[in-house]
Amino acid sequence: MNHRQKNVNDLEFIRQRIEWFLTKTPEDLMGYLKENQQDSFYSIPFQQRMLLCGREASIRFDDIAKRHLGTQKKKATGVAKFSSELKKEFSRMFLESETANSELNERSADRMITNAYRQLSRKFEPLIHYIPCSIFFSSNIEKFEIGPVVFLHKREFMRLHSDELTTLRTELVEHILSQAKEQDLPKKQSPTKEQALMIGNRLVDGVVSSFESCKWIASVEIEACEEGESGRRALETTGAALNVIKLLLGSDHTFRLKTVYDETHASKSAKLFRNKDGKLNCSLSSTPQDNVVGDDWLSVLKESMSHYLNICSITLDALVKLETPPPLCDRFLGALAWYGDAVSERSASSKIVKYVSAIERMTGTGIEKGEDGKARSVTDIVVSRTSVLYSIATGESLVESVEKAKYIYDRRSRLVHGSLPPSYDGRASDAEKAEQIARMTLLSGLDFFSSLGLDRSPFSTKKLKAHFRKLEECHTQKATV
Repeated sequence: MNHRQKNVNDLEFIRQRIEWFLTKTPEDLMGYLKENQQDSFYSIPFQQRMLLCGREASIRFDDIAKRHLGTQKKKATGVAKFSSELKKEFSRMFLESETANSELNERSADRMITNAYRQLSRKFEPLIHYIPCSIFFSSNIEKFEIGPVVFLHKREFMRLHSDELTTLRTELVEHILSQAKEQDLPKKQSPTKEQALMIGNRLVDGVVSSFESCKWIASVEIEACEEGESGRRALETTGAALNVIKLLLGSDHTFRLKTVYDETHASKSAKLFRNKDGKLNCSLSSTPQDNVVGDDWLSVLKESMSHYLNICSITLDALVKLETPPPLCDRFLGALAWYGDAVSERSASSKIVKYVSAIERMTGTGIEKGEDGKARSVTDIVVSRTSVLYSIATGESLVESVEKAKYIYDRRSRLVHGSLPPSYDGRASDAEKAEQIARMTLLSGLDFFSSLGLDRSPFSTKKLKAHFRKLEECHTQKATV
């Protein structure tokens, strides 16, 4: 069954479910919803009210949305937003209009889906997003860039935008009043100018207040798409840019890097306790939100790590585009996300699991057969490739690298499968080892991917396996000479 036929079947099911709900008496409907409470949360718009459609019908709208978006070269909206628009168009075409009782077929289904997407796309526009971040304390640096993301120190951001924020207060007042006028609200419900000003001030003051909690503001531009998708991409790209800094400078100097939306280390912690004499006591401590490393970090990024910074920028550029990133870019970005999470993770055992997940994302391609025809396990593959990449990056012998990779992969496996408790002795030391291996593997792997063509699409897993096999063979032969 092709996609068009599936769409028709789903829409027929949806219409039947809506009609089923409509035929129920209030008593029967209440009885049904008492037994199937989830269905009461799912409805579609109909004129000035909502019609129940039920959970299963709502899932069918999501399925239609996924199928259509899967055919689009650019992902300009998410499933939830498009599904919501599909519900409106379904209501307009098959419930409200003169054709409400007409036959549902592939042609009418196509028209409904096309109309819904066209209606949604009218709201697409390019946006520049501003995202507060905690990075480094800095007395002199006002601005720096990581790929498409521009980071402004709060001093510089307010210098550039404080006048616009003041103007925004007035614009919000005008917008609130004009919206009330367009909606033709009764006088008692319409906001006064004073009330509109209060709302506008509260909005702007709230934004400024949230920005004050961080010393840096990231600025990233996303091409025209749905607002929610644009915001998601901006946040993902900013997070990836921060993860690039973590990778290039190492975890010791970057564990506090985050956006304002990330939940990581608390800046303040309070303790309340009672001593042996029964007396209540407390303590309060605070830690800086930004890492304190001086102002040399930028020169390290731009000079000592410029080679890797330039390659990483290519992968970040792929994130701000609406197309799916090329396979090798996507693989590195996935590994980078695991690494960045591990750096900011508080639990040493969780760090180990996440660092090794970063390694596995970079090097794993599933089970495959060796030259002898025997299957190579995922463990053997990941350990072998990690050893080669780590050896290239550090200059250590392949034998030493194999032992390190085996050890840390075994620790991750025992933690995940339960033979090693998360609170085991030595977990902090093992987390440091895992970070070093992951960092060197990702940097060396980035060079390797760059040599293959980070922007090459398509690039199959089969082809990557072949290139990895050559790399392994080459360095194994060197080690035995």
